Amino acid sequence: ASCSVPLSEVQFQCCICQDVFSEPVSIPCGHSFCFTCITTHWDDGRAISCPKCHTVFEGCPELCENSFAKEMSEQIRARRQNGVIAVVKKLIHCDVCVGRQTKALKSCLMCLTSYCELHLEPHLRVATLKSHKLIEPVAMLENRMCKKHQRLLELFCRSDQRCVCVLCTETDHRCHNTVPVERESQDKKAQMKRIEDDLQQMIQDRLQKVEEIKQCMELSKQVNSKRDIEESVQVFSVLIRTMETSQAELVEMLQRRQAAAEQRAESLIAELELEITELQRRRNEMEQLFHTDDHLHLLQIRHEKIQQYASLFTQGFTTGRHYWEVEVGDKTAWDLGVAKSSVNRKGLVTLCPEDGYWTICLRNGTEYRACAGQAELLCLSQRPRVVGVFLDYEDGRVSFCDAETQSHIYSFTRASFTEAIFPFFNPDMSDNGSNKSPLII
Repeated sequence: ASCSVPLSEVQFQCCICQDVFSEPVSIPCGHSFCFTCITTHWDDGRAISCPKCHTVFEGCPELCENSFAKEMSEQIRARRQNGVIAVVKKLIHCDVCVGRQTKALKSCLMCLTSYCELHLEPHLRVATLKSHKLIEPVAMLENRMCKKHQRLLELFCRSDQRCVCVLCTETDHRCHNTVPVERESQDKKAQMKRIEDDLQQMIQDRLQKVEEIKQCMELSKQVNSKRDIEESVQVFSVLIRTMETSQAELVEMLQRRQAAAEQRAESLIAELELEITELQRRRNEMEQLFHTDDHLHLLQIRHEKIQQYASLFTQGFTTGRHYWEVEVGDKTAWDLGVAKSSVNRKGLVTLCPEDGYWTICLRNGTEYRACAGQAELLCLSQRPRVVGVFLDYEDGRVSFCDAETQSHIYSFTRASFTEAIFPFFNPDMSDNGSNKSPLII
């Protein structure tokens, strides 16, 4: 059966839990395991030996992090994540039927079994079975059991952001803030509903901007460019016929200017459409998760998403497009943008692209500047309270906008990124308490 699994996944599976590595570590014999799996295996009183080749060690050996296996495992998990919605909709069959596959009607969390209408009947009739908890059919019911205590994962630890069983609250999660998974799922659904509404509004705003840009571009093509060319031809014809060459050059220059304006507009439209596509994808994903009754699955997916975002901010960006927002509030001074990983962090630092910084800043409460070779004063119609930062690694673009009004602030273009790029935040000095508020991501 293993031949049907891609070789890359087989190579990065822990032989103890039979799943893709989680925090893989290597032991002296060269074999790798999940950190939790190997430490639990040895803590159970077994001989300190390799579960795979059975090499015996004197005392607990040193565990070395396997960074390559960790990176590959995260890629495999990411590929699996892309198929999450398909798994939610997968047809579940009755586990009791023999010889034929019958669609399951319910899954029992106590029996860890899925039943068709016929085999579900005892749960609706027998008194002792009526107390069992029935949910919509789901796959892989064994994943709903605590691997350590073999009890149902029916609680959610808010302190550690993970699902636990009743016995976990008496050991590793003693005195932690725990609630039933159903309650936590409902809270998360409420949050997701609010986010979904915000995403829908953002999509509508961007669609409106796209339409406005298209209309302006069409008007410019029909009026401004044509008028400039005709006036220029008339002036040069009246003044002197010998300047026909200069006339042609001027026409060509105006056409290039119009072409450049159209290219910039098309580039901006493409960026907005990419944002709309990504927002629609996130909204659709949240909508599908919102309508699921699989509380545990919803919480596990949300936890993995949070880990992925945290990993991006600590490891930097080396490819793709990324967007985040920073709440600056009423602060009177701050610096925001991105920086490459090799920037100088000691002594006097100059914020400019030549030194590896692409940032904008606020000084004295009203002075906004783009931190280029020579600081460029920015004229804003109103003070932004939330600043959006957009990074396009391949295109070499860093853009800033007012996230609440969706108005553009400034863009660095034609940068050549060759190393990891990190978000850059500087809340600046407190200034006797007038600038003490934090920057909130």
